[in-house]
Amino acid sequence: RHKKLALFDSAPPLRGNDDASKKLTGLHVSELAEIIREDFTVRRYYVTGQLTRSIYADDCLFDGPDPDVPVRGLAKYVDATSQLFDRRSSNIELLDFVFHDSDQSGEQHVVASWRLEGVLRLPWKPKIKPYTGTTTYRFNEDGLVKSHVETWSISAFDAFASTLLGSNFGAPPAPPAEQLITERLR
Repeated sequence: RHKKLALFDSAPPLRGNDDASKKLTGLHVSELAEIIREDFTVRRYYVTGQLTRSIYADDCLFDGPDPDVPVRGLAKYVDATSQLFDRRSSNIELLDFVFHDSDQSGEQHVVASWRLEGVLRLPWKPKIKPYTGTTTYRFNEDGLVKSHVETWSISAFDAFASTLLGSNFGAPPAPPAEQLITERLR
């Protein structure tokens, strides 16, 4: 499990007075998508833990390749992510962002594609090689995020091994975001 370290960085402020107990219910998926986009581009929530809690259900399921997930619960997720990365040396870049009014199951959802590279907040400052991923956000009947599911371009073992062996182990590091965006546009 990720442990809290007494190393605090400054982070961009949350959206307004983001009080998790005051949920923003009934928003259209396009409004939710814009808030999630701001969480990526302004607050860099993957490396800061600073997401707009008022659009997430308190019992939201966070899942993905990370060995510390699945996690059910907004507070648990925010606590872990806010302590994982060195905010000055880590970055998340949004590559693509699409909202869907419905899928085969009739559910509205948002899919974000991103590139992450980071330095973990441990005394020896291990680096995780750059990788890409997607996050799919699904919403409950109140219009709150009920699930946040990630995929990664590398395995969890590869991510861990890169902290010990560098980026020459396993899959190659993801190219810079600009290159990935250009390739998507072709």
